[in-house]
Amino acid sequence: MVGGRDFVGRLRRLYLPLAGFVVLMLFPFYWMLITSIKPNRELYSQKVMPLVVYQPTLKHYIDLLYETNFLLWTYNTMLVAVVTTVVSVVLGTMIAYPLARLRFPGAAVVAIGVAATYLVPQPLLFIPMSDIINRLELGNTLTAFC
Repeated sequence: MVGGRDFVGRLRRLYLPLAGFVVLMLFPFYWMLITSIKPNRELYSQKVMPLVVYQPTLKHYIDLLYETNFLLWTYNTMLVAVVTTVVSVVLGTMIAYPLARLRFPGAAVVAIGVAATYLVPQPLLFIPMSDIINRLELGNTLTAFC
C-alpha cells in the first residue's frame, strides 16, 4: 500500500509526488495558453517574466481565424482523418475475419505479411509518397491526401 495508515504519511508519499507529476504534465498546456494570449511585445521582450501575462489579447486568435485558411485546413485534416480511419477499419476487418476464422492455403503467409507491414517505420513510407505527390504536382491539395 502506498503511504502509511495516517494522512500525513499518505500525503507525503502519494499526493505530493502525484501533485508534482500533475504540474509537470499540465505545464506545456499552460505555456501554450499564455503564449497564445500574450501580445507580441511581451513575447519577444527579455525583461518580462515569461510565466505571467500582463496584457492579455485575443489578437493571435483573430489573426488565425480571419487572415488564414485555418478553418479550411482543419476541415481538410478532419476529413482525411475520418476517411482514412473508416477505410482502415473496414479493410482491416475484411482481412482479419478470414484470417481468424477460416483455414485456407497461404493464410500464414498473408498473416505474416500483414504483421510485417506494421513493422515498417512510417517516415520510411512517407518519403516515396511525398516524391510521388511532388511529381504529380498535387502538393498543397486535398487530392494528395486521398
